[in-house]
Amino acid sequence: MNSTFLIKSVQLDENNIWNIQLKLVDNIWDIDFGERSIFSPNGDQIVIRHLSKENEQFIAFKLLLDMILRLDQTKYSKDELLEFCRSKYANDPIEIKKIKDFEDNYESNDAVKWYTKNCFLYRLLNQSLRTEIINSIVKMRYYIYDVHNQLAQLQSSFIESLNGQTNLILYRGQTMAKNELDKIRENCGSFISMNSFLSATQEKQVAVVFSGDGETSNPNEVSVIYEMMIDTNIRSTPYAKIKSFIPDEEEILFSMGPIFRIEHVDESDNHVSYVKLTMVHLEDELWNKLTKHLN
Repeated sequence: MNSTFLIKSVQLDENNIWNIQLKLVDNIWDIDFGERSIFSPNGDQIVIRHLSKENEQFIAFKLLLDMILRLDQTKYSKDELLEFCRSKYANDPIEIKKIKDFEDNYESNDAVKWYTKNCFLYRLLNQSLRTEIINSIVKMRYYIYDVHNQLAQLQSSFIESLNGQTNLILYRGQTMAKNELDKIRENCGSFISMNSFLSATQEKQVAVVFSGDGETSNPNEVSVIYEMMIDTNIRSTPYAKIKSFIPDEEEILFSMGPIFRIEHVDESDNHVSYVKLTMVHLEDELWNKLTKHLN
């Protein structure tokens, strides 16, 4: 019989012997990891992870997500999600009403539709993934599973709608701290991974608007547009157009953790920086080097 133990403490005694204190756990989901992250020690929100410098954290985070996506959907996991959401919005009657609506009416094929709503699910999901707080991610597992798998289901029909197009260019506009852009510029040729679900568009002008078009209210921020080259034969991270859920937009939604190679950074005349990215297949030679110690 397999047993699960939680490591409570590790100490080196005066005889140079390591003492490891363990606690037997009856139910792994009853473990409370607290509001801390083993992946982001400072508790900062991580939108981009530079894999050449943060390999161990990235691999550990990805293994956690892979584990969650292998779990069965249960009433327990849904109830835990509801309890978590209610605890975060206990003083917000509007969101509490939406949580009740989710409890009564949600079905798995509504996952992406709920993601597009401006409500508790979208905010808690991406906050949990960006802060990498294990407790929060585990409690969100019911919904994470559904969004990921619905995108995987929608991906095939989206690829078919491209009528044989194998190279797809997508754009994402946003403001970014100058030091983060400098870090990207200094790491051309290396990998980055996007921590949370990622929205992009086929319409360049839409991305320009979201970037601020060269005008930012914060002097420490700049306008950035990701220009992403997607080989449609790559299926390592599910993605699909979600226009049927938001008819007025041409939004493409990626599941968690797409991996890109930074090709180069170009500056435009209107103070917008274009970061050229290429989506990477998990069997890419450099990816194999990154994870070879796991084999």
